[in-house]
Amino acid sequence: PVETPAFPAAIGITVAATISVVYVFFCFIQIVYLFGELMQLPSGYTYARYAREGFFQLLFVCILNVIIVLLGSELFRILNAFLILITLCTYVMIASSAYRMGLYVSEYGLTATRLCVFWALGVIALFMLGVILSICKPAFSLFRYGIIVIGVCYLVLAFARPDYLVARYNTVCME
Repeated sequence: PVETPAFPAAIGITVAATISVVYVFFCFIQIVYLFGELMQLPSGYTYARYAREGFFQLLFVCILNVIIVLLGSELFRILNAFLILITLCTYVMIASSAYRMGLYVSEYGLTATRLCVFWALGVIALFMLGVILSICKPAFSLFRYGIIVIGVCYLVLAFARPDYLVARYNTVCME
């Protein structure tokens, strides 16, 4: 017996295709503007504001992407290509956010909070890998994977001596 989705596939394909086109366009702009021209700070922005906005926008979009991908894979079984494309575009957004944060750190130095932002970007990247795996293999337990990733990453951060890393980085930069 074949399972029929609760919603017509045309709805899911239309929504996923539209979001995919917007994301690909956004990623194209990010790649050309941010990575291609060696980044110039927009007028009226400070490094702090630019990095903070980029991080929180990324966080919102990642949460939205996880919801879209999980609902799309559950309600519409034929959207895997679009859902993977959406998830891969999230990696460009993560890179953009990390790049902005790197500019901020290069200008003002590293702090424990800024180190935690880089840590959070790494956790998001690893979690999005689990999202891709859950799309490709529906039996994959994303919840279990997420708990393991967050737990292991937390332990790595806790035992990495963040204050020492911050002081070492800033000392090397001062020299």
